[in-house]
Amino acid sequence: MFGPAPDATQLDALHHAWAAATSPAAKLEAGLALAQLGDFTCRAELLDTYSGDISSLDREHRLQLLDLILATATEREATDDRLFVLPDNDDGSVYLRLAGSGRMLLARAATVRYVELARVFDEIHDVTFEVATDSGFDLSGVEFDLYDEDSTVDAWAGEMTAALADVPATYVFRGAAFTPRIVIDELLGSVDRAAAGGPVLIRPNAELLTTWSGLAHPTIGSTVGPDDVAAFAGYAERLLALPWRAGVKYFYGHDVDGGPGLHR
Repeated sequence: MFGPAPDATQLDALHHAWAAATSPAAKLEAGLALAQLGDFTCRAELLDTYSGDISSLDREHRLQLLDLILATATEREATDDRLFVLPDNDDGSVYLRLAGSGRMLLARAATVRYVELARVFDEIHDVTFEVATDSGFDLSGVEFDLYDEDSTVDAWAGEMTAALADVPATYVFRGAAFTPRIVIDELLGSVDRAAAGGPVLIRPNAELLTTWSGLAHPTIGSTVGPDDVAAFAGYAERLLALPWRAGVKYFYGHDVDGGPGLHR
């Protein structure tokens, strides 16, 4: 939902659904609906659920729960030890999602978490290592050179600290106070390449922008034509017209820390 704040009737109904939920899946559904309306009061309990026994949740719901926690986490919550606990019986999906969560968390303090994950996998340089270093890059703007044998995790960690030293913002992206502009530009570039016959690699950035703003992205098909290019150009214009404040993290247009949102 995007627009004016919801009325009390909507919120009362969702809080009732939350209180009446008897399973983690039902709690997740109600908690997500509340968060989309800017009510984050269920966030702490959802984090408790995630870090506890979620064996009753299937893989899809586990990832949905994690995504909701990541996307709505404040800086303090982003560094909570419970968020970086690997649930029992996980097939590796949750661990990979955590390692690649930099652009969802956006919290500058979370860089230490990605350094920790990179250290764990430094010797084998598997996909978990790569997505953890990608997360560090998304926060700090400092890349880890996988092909330079002199690159070390310690050196990379120091470079990230230096890159963010003079950035006062709580929420950062590519070494500066967070704004969505880089991702909007990446999205438009992907649309143009797809329209020229390249692969359709649009969805991740489009979904991320929808999560931040609450504005639904245009439909994404298997091919991209002139109408799609125009639709995404219009989408970018609507996004850029919103009153983003640099260094603030948003979920569906709501400031996760309770400040002014993007709603008009």
